Amino acid sequence: MRLLVMKMMLFDVSVEPGENRVELWFKSGDRVFRETERFKPKLYIKTSGGGVPRVLERYDVDSCFVMKKRWPGRDEERFLEVTVYNPGRLNQVAEDVYREGGFRENRVYNADLSLPFRYLLRNGLYPTIDIESDEGQYDLDYEVEDLKTIEIDLDLDESHLNSSVPIEKIYVGENEVTGGEKEVLEGLKREVSRVDPDIIYTRPGVMEHIVGMADGTLDLGRLPGSREITSKTHNSYGRTIHKPGSLVMRGRIHINKNSFIYSESGLDGVLELSRLSSRPIHEVARTSPGTVISSMQMALAQKEGILIPWKKTVPEDFKTAGELIKADRGGLTLQPRVGFHQNVTEVDYSSLFPNIISRKNISPETINCSCCNSQRVPQLGYSVCNEKGFLPRVVEPLIRRREKLKKRIKNEGDIRDRRRVVALKWVLVTCFGYTGYKNAKYGKIECHESICAYGRDIMAKTIQIAEESGYKVIHGVVDSLWLAGDGDLIGFKEKVEKRVDIPLDIEASYRWMVFLPRRRSRTGALNRYYGVKENGELKVRGIELRRRDTPKIIKEFQKEALNALKDAENKSEFIEKQSEVTRILKRYKKQIKNGEVAREKLAYETKPSKKPCDYKTMNRNKAALIKHREHGYSKKPGQKIKYVIRNSNSKTRDKVGLVDQETPIDKTHYIDMLDRAYKSLQFQKGCRPSKQKEIQVA
Repeated sequence: MRLLVMKMMLFDVSVEPGENRVELWFKSGDRVFRETERFKPKLYIKTSGGGVPRVLERYDVDSCFVMKKRWPGRDEERFLEVTVYNPGRLNQVAEDVYREGGFRENRVYNADLSLPFRYLLRNGLYPTIDIESDEGQYDLDYEVEDLKTIEIDLDLDESHLNSSVPIEKIYVGENEVTGGEKEVLEGLKREVSRVDPDIIYTRPGVMEHIVGMADGTLDLGRLPGSREITSKTHNSYGRTIHKPGSLVMRGRIHINKNSFIYSESGLDGVLELSRLSSRPIHEVARTSPGTVISSMQMALAQKEGILIPWKKTVPEDFKTAGELIKADRGGLTLQPRVGFHQNVTEVDYSSLFPNIISRKNISPETINCSCCNSQRVPQLGYSVCNEKGFLPRVVEPLIRRREKLKKRIKNEGDIRDRRRVVALKWVLVTCFGYTGYKNAKYGKIECHESICAYGRDIMAKTIQIAEESGYKVIHGVVDSLWLAGDGDLIGFKEKVEKRVDIPLDIEASYRWMVFLPRRRSRTGALNRYYGVKENGELKVRGIELRRRDTPKIIKEFQKEALNALKDAENKSEFIEKQSEVTRILKRYKKQIKNGEVAREKLAYETKPSKKPCDYKTMNRNKAALIKHREHGYSKKPGQKIKYVIRNSNSKTRDKVGLVDQETPIDKTHYIDMLDRAYKSLQFQKGCRPSKQKEIQVA
């Protein structure tokens, strides 16, 4: 590859039309440079039968035998290395080889990586690298060239995107492009070309809507050949998630501002994870933290000569029924002590599960290894190898990096460092879940079980030390504890860290906290509480104020009510202030009764999990989807919809109305919701919500 001799930062990797050449885009000051290279990807085959030569004869490939590691901790074995001259046929080659072996005899590796990601791994490159410097990938103080950004938007609410509503105006940065559909699209292209941005931001669904307007012909890249990624809907842990469409451009990057990594950590976080994972910026901006940690594992595997499994077939170790019950227990959770508590301290472990992976050497090849027997997982008895594992080698640099940045933030408070810390936090959070995820490249359920077992053991020791230090433990969830009392906090922290060898953070000190009961019982809810920190800041979890599907008017009531309560210094004052909360409730009810609340504040925002025809009953989601369709708004499962309640008792689609349609609202329903939100703030002792009368509006 020919590289220009000047200071340049690699910021994008794309594929030429036809997928035969890789394009590298560099930024140097205000100038952008492009280099291209013919790239021939490789995949690897392990076969116990025949038929592979017959498959390869049908394609333009070369093959030879090489020595590679099948799995971390394994010795090198003999694999058939296949070089594919037409990258666009690589997936088909892999599928045909796999099928030829009856889906059992032929195992294929390094098959499902995107071409840009594959190229970066092969060549030891990564986004934001300065190709003329000797900086390392994990250098903490790398410099980033200024990337020119612009935002494209439409004058439409998110719930109205992808509809048949004609578009007559597009916002491009601070400018407006108006006219008929054809004129608007041509004006958009001209404006993007004039500004010449490196990154284009949009809200969810905006780019998909514009591409739809252009019948798939929209091209906003520095060179022709943009490629649309269509939207997808999938289920994850019981939730239906819709991933909006995107546009992969040559020499420009599209970022959906609502994508998880960007919304949590901004562009600085996206660049940090792209650099550390060797994954292109446009891919990181669109993916999840779990995919990023998986990419980091693949990057290390590439460096160490370990192959990347395609259709992984690592079975779970055999267990008896008793062993399964013992192993499948998750993290330690305590039932909170319901009620009002003063002088509360919240402590949690800094990256507990990643630290367990690192310090206890948890990895798929280290658990139940055949060579060591000195270390045992508590409660489970699994043996742990003494030789440093693959997963610890992935997470240790991330843990150290995050701790260094956190220390620097305390002294300097740099916003870029804060965003990088947040990005690293989410990657470290997901590294635990991926050890037990069935599709994880280097996952194994015994790793997941071992991490949980160590976590339970550590929390049990922490609780014991807390009680010995004069505290009362009032709640605990996996890696966090809430302690009441006036114990020796510094001495407690030192004892814990000495015994468990993992840093313990003093998360916050609270003037008081309220732990709430479950809605249908008096037992404590794991994640429903609110409290006031010593600095007066509120912390709220699990009530309507924190729920995405709660109308704004209900959230505003709870926020005002909590602000009225937060000045209480003790339980007596807290109970006295209930009368003020009651007055606030009456005022909000009166506003609804008198029709003084804007429809936007009454709107529910939900993401239906099904199509209208898949719902068996006429619930709100089905009714709202039908209403949207009647007004020309096409919605897919997982996409956001908005509606107001017209008649909560109706069994037809008229139980809801669209926000922008002037239809009556069900005032009784919203008043009932205010009552529910009021009761959510109450607890048995001192307030007794079950005995309170409904507050009526005169």
